[in-house]
Amino acid sequence: MKILLVHSNPENRSSLAKGLVELNYEVLECDSWENAWMAFRVHSPRFVITEVARDEGAGLELCRRIRAAKDVKYAYVIVLSAESSKMNYLDAMNAGADDVVPHPFDLSDILLRLRVAERLLQLKTKVHQLEGLLPICSYCKRIRDDNDQWQAVDRFVNQRSEVAFSHGVCPDCYHEHIEPQLQKISKPNPAPGS
Repeated sequence: MKILLVHSNPENRSSLAKGLVELNYEVLECDSWENAWMAFRVHSPRFVITEVARDEGAGLELCRRIRAAKDVKYAYVIVLSAESSKMNYLDAMNAGADDVVPHPFDLSDILLRLRVAERLLQLKTKVHQLEGLLPICSYCKRIRDDNDQWQAVDRFVNQRSEVAFSHGVCPDCYHEHIEPQLQKISKPNPAPGS
């Protein structure tokens, strides 16, 4: 899996990247949150490890942008923080981080968090797939909602989205349903007693 690694210190970044590559991760290295944001948009990594510098909230800005992006898969964000106060942890979480690792860090700490992140992303993917399933009646094509109520497809979709339906009749249904009705109507009624 791809990891976007953001760290301004080349030695720290290189050391961590080397360890992650040895653990069979593909690592994209960036030295600033601006470069990382561009790399994130292009490569859509599932994991992001970013530092939060003491004098700036650069890592937090990257977190905020990742969380604001609606057209990408969820990325698990780990923040490396030199400050270990609860306030800094809270700031990171509020910006969208999933986890905070105290800096200086140990590679085994990061590996443990990546293992947890992998499990969470797998579960998130499964839940997303299940949410995409709609129970539909094989005969009448009504959909069962969350309250076990069956309703027409158009009503179900209208309640959950901005979609509006216009109704028509497809050629197959026209031949199967409409033509027989028209033929019934156009046949003259037999005269009584004939």
